[in-house]
Amino acid sequence: MRRNAFHAIGLKWEGTFAEAGAGGIRAVLKEMQERLHEIKQVIHPETLLGLSYNLQPSSFTHYAAVQVAVVEDIPQGMMSIFVPALTYAKCQHTKGGNIDDSYQNLFAWIAA
Repeated sequence: MRRNAFHAIGLKWEGTFAEAGAGGIRAVLKEMQERLHEIKQVIHPETLLGLSYNLQPSSFTHYAAVQVAVVEDIPQGMMSIFVPALTYAKCQHTKGGNIDDSYQNLFAWIAA
């Protein structure tokens, strides 16, 4: 899907796929949900974004973030992220669902 550029504020996590599978990202998501009220100018507070990329085969970076109208007063320990206009893979993951299934859907889309 093509998405316009936007700004987000949130928490950054870096680790291996094994660390993510062991709950590393879940801890960041929980903290983000608990601290959401600290972020100003949130556009869609009900939508927590999971933005991931990897530059090395064994690890990746993940941001648990929310889109904001304006970047201001970034809470301690959080960071702002500028996401450029590009074509992105999008997968909606439902709480309680198997995250492996969500990633497999993305991998299948990439392969196709």
